[in-house]
Amino acid sequence: MIKLQDNFFNYCIVKGVTEINDELRINYLKNVIKLSDDDIGNYQKTINDNKDRVKKLILDLQKQFGENRISIKDVNSLTSLSKSENNHNYQTEMLLRWNYPAASDLLRMYILKEHGGIYTDTDMMPAYSKQVIFKIMMQTNGDNRFLEDLKLRRAISDGVLRYVNNQNIDEVNYNEISDADKNIIKKILTEISKMPEDSIFTKINTRIPRDTMPILRRYHLWPDGWNIRGLNGFMLSHKGSEVIDAVIAGQNQAYRELRRIRDNIHSEIYFKQTD
Repeated sequence: MIKLQDNFFNYCIVKGVTEINDELRINYLKNVIKLSDDDIGNYQKTINDNKDRVKKLILDLQKQFGENRISIKDVNSLTSLSKSENNHNYQTEMLLRWNYPAASDLLRMYILKEHGGIYTDTDMMPAYSKQVIFKIMMQTNGDNRFLEDLKLRRAISDGVLRYVNNQNIDEVNYNEISDADKNIIKKILTEISKMPEDSIFTKINTRIPRDTMPILRRYHLWPDGWNIRGLNGFMLSHKGSEVIDAVIAGQNQAYRELRRIRDNIHSEIYFKQTD
């Protein structure tokens, strides 16, 4: 599989292809890989089925949140992808590695640069308000497991999201959670459900200085103390912000280093240098 990915990637580079599309993929499978007509037909059917599923997803979201609030745009409309280095880095992740999270890491910076605003992962949970954290700590007698342990955190998050979406909090998934911890979580959710919905999460301050980029911070309690790290799952910045330019420049520098290592391995320089 890796060799097939590499061969297709090199094929696109040799042919000078700057836009990868379904037609190009099918031509490659038919004329280079020599797949049968049946295999090509199955591949085309998969493409069409995926497109239909995406259309249905968009329609369902538009019905739920409003037609004008949900829109899908082609990433190829981004001016940043017309730059050869940016495009090569993006295609490296999408085609060579099939590393969609890494490809998204690049795209989100290009989108912020050209449009500005807020970027957030769709599975990102908003930060709890201080009142919610206080209730969790009071019900657990300061047991940090309920803020750190993934299973316990997810059960609490499940209940909180059910509450703010007017769903039954008794339907929370408690799989693999002990009865003792389950009872504590139920007490936590009972207390939280007494709070007004608009006081559950911390409000985001969107009034930020020019050329800055606030991002999400995650706090993890390690044996030697709190570990605080930044996550790019939530970011906000202005259109054309210089801090975005600095991040993109850093990304490009990292990919240049990866290409240098890759070229050295191909030419055996890497092995000679490490003997």
